[in-house]
Amino acid sequence: MERIYLSRREGGLGLTKINQAYKEAIVSIGQYLEISEDENIKKVAQYHNEALSQQTSITKQAKNFAGELLEETMGTEQTPAAMIAKKTSYKFSSREEKLRMERWKHHGRAGRFQGELGKGYIDKEESHIWLKNGNLGFDGKKMIVGAQAQGLLTNGFKKMTGISGNDQCGFCYTAVEIVGHVVSACHTLLADGQYTARHNMIYKYTYWKICKECNIEVKDKIWEHEPDPVTSNRCITIFYDKIILTGGDIGGAIKPDNVICNE
Repeated sequence: MERIYLSRREGGLGLTKINQAYKEAIVSIGQYLEISEDENIKKVAQYHNEALSQQTSITKQAKNFAGELLEETMGTEQTPAAMIAKKTSYKFSSREEKLRMERWKHHGRAGRFQGELGKGYIDKEESHIWLKNGNLGFDGKKMIVGAQAQGLLTNGFKKMTGISGNDQCGFCYTAVEIVGHVVSACHTLLADGQYTARHNMIYKYTYWKICKECNIEVKDKIWEHEPDPVTSNRCITIFYDKIILTGGDIGGAIKPDNVICNE
């Protein structure tokens, strides 16, 4: 649940947590009451500090929520109380987001995705670009986030939640069926060519984008364009999924996805 309230740049869904929004407002108003030089505001602050209970006093709740983040320096013309209150609210919001991020990281199941993002060869910013762009609909985002959180209804998930007693993969019957296994490790799906088909579908888009960047004519819609083994113009030649003869043994990797020759 923590992830849905994180910002999209951090891999969350960017939803606003009502309780969090309430606390931020209380912290901002409480900070303003405590440091304002206005005599009327000072009277309001005194009333909240002395006459109201913990549950109804804005200043007492602000101290409870933000604690040491509250500033004690009074507002001035150079740094108005409203500006200090806004900064304090932002610091409180940032602290709460870091705490949510930590809870997400340490979640036994959903936190595995954060562990993968922390590896050196993973580009964290590019991994979240699809969330920041917001091009997918709700169902698409739900499916991807569910897979990343190991929350899809696989046999492994069913057994963990007590829905079923069988956790074996429904395709190969030799391993526990979890998202990672179904996506990239099932020998039965590999033998059926499912992974290759998925790979080619993704790379078809990459090839289409390269052609467009190189001013090579392609169909307007990616799903209508079928790549040719060799495509060229006056300046460049692109080989798509084609065997490349080499002068020596390079370990069998002679059919790369794409080779670009700049003439």
